[in-house]
Amino acid sequence: MMVHRLLDKYLNGGRAVNREKLETECKHSSDMEQLAANAERASIKYKQVEFMKDRLGQIYEGSVSGVTEWGIYVELDENKCEGMVPIRDLDDDYYEFDEKNYCLIGRRKKHVYQLGDKLTVQVARADLNKKQLDFAIVGNEADKKAAATSVNKEGDVVSTAKKSKKKSDSRKASKKSKKSK
Repeated sequence: MMVHRLLDKYLNGGRAVNREKLETECKHSSDMEQLAANAERASIKYKQVEFMKDRLGQIYEGSVSGVTEWGIYVELDENKCEGMVPIRDLDDDYYEFDEKNYCLIGRRKKHVYQLGDKLTVQVARADLNKKQLDFAIVGNEADKKAAATSVNKEGDVVSTAKKSKKKSDSRKASKKSKKSK
């Protein structure tokens, strides 16, 4: 915005401006823009929590939209409301945040929660004062793919579904070659 004002001023024959004053105005403008963006996010979150508070206990389909060391963020497919499944509520395993792969990995079962995973969640808590919406996992597509996702020796999350398919394809090929002999 400040650049446009300066260009307009110079195009209309204006003189140079005080650099320090301009930098102060730019900083103020940037700070106000950031404040407005934060207020917009806070008001959206407030309205989402207000909307969902009457839906405690209801079950929804959603997708993992964020993963942090303290939990999984899930965006509901039906209404785009976003809430968190706290890591403390994932009681089927001890989960650790993998920064490299941006996912949560179960220590014992190696179950992986990552961006885009489809989950079925239940609305567990809606706190208007904190603007927080908490979900509990009641079922997920990740359970179906858990056997197809693992962590290799290097610590990378890998899909084993392709590997097992290749193995079964090679088994089929070896069976066919034995039958043809």
